[in-house]
Amino acid sequence: MEELVLPKGYQFILTVERASFDNLPLVVENFENDKSTPITLEETHHGLLYVKSVTKVASSGQRFSQTGCSPLMSLMFSIQDTTPLGVLMERKATRTRQWLEESSIVSTRLAHELAQHEDIVVVDLLDTYRMLPRKLLLCHQWMFDNYKSRFVMKTDDDVYVRVNQILLGLERMDDSRPLWWGSFRRDWQVNRHGKWQDDRYSAHVYPEFACGSGNVMSAPLHRLIVHNMDSLQMFQGEDVSMGIWLSPFDLTHIYDPRWRCDKTCLRDMVALPQLDVDAIHWHRNNSVVCNNPCQSC
Repeated sequence: MEELVLPKGYQFILTVERASFDNLPLVVENFENDKSTPITLEETHHGLLYVKSVTKVASSGQRFSQTGCSPLMSLMFSIQDTTPLGVLMERKATRTRQWLEESSIVSTRLAHELAQHEDIVVVDLLDTYRMLPRKLLLCHQWMFDNYKSRFVMKTDDDVYVRVNQILLGLERMDDSRPLWWGSFRRDWQVNRHGKWQDDRYSAHVYPEFACGSGNVMSAPLHRLIVHNMDSLQMFQGEDVSMGIWLSPFDLTHIYDPRWRCDKTCLRDMVALPQLDVDAIHWHRNNSVVCNNPCQSC
């Protein structure tokens, strides 16, 4: 078969068709004492074969069992049709040129927006997904240098935010205490593959962190982040990074499901994520006209 070298980080879906396990041996050799070691094999509900228990024979002749979940897996695959992948590689230069052209157009539009409305802060970094934690830190630094903030809110540009509802909520909060208000993800598994792959954080789950629709932190936490920003390590995303950075400190999490983590609309919500421009306008018009962001009247 023709060799095809894929670029580092290439993502694809691998479908494995499992052969029958009926003919697999149930005895492995124990070379230490030249006696056989019976093992019990079982499948998971995903079809993965693993060792459930092993019966060993010690040098004294005594038999004992050891239970574990060691995967037995040897994977080899072939690509039946390499033509689409070859075309993808051949067009890499074309895609790069198109991306640069689109980036130039976006930069021009952003410059026009900034000149007309003065509502964009430009920070000094290459704006890529992996640089989002650093971008967040630079935004905190800019806020700290230019304003004396009681609270600082972070959100994304695909989120419908009900600013008035958030301001009402802040009236009841003490800005002198380390508060973090949002909808938080707990025991979120660290991804080792794909877009959200994280090779720097060694634990299996992240500390508690706010989901991407938005969150608000009080001034003490805002100052804490700015004063320590040069010592903070960057992880795979800005939200999980903030959760890691704040995890050692004694703070109060104010969990509020009105900061939606998905597109489920609630009448009293304060933020709804993953929307396009038309959907944001639709929810806002419903809020203004019907006092209900979830349906028109």
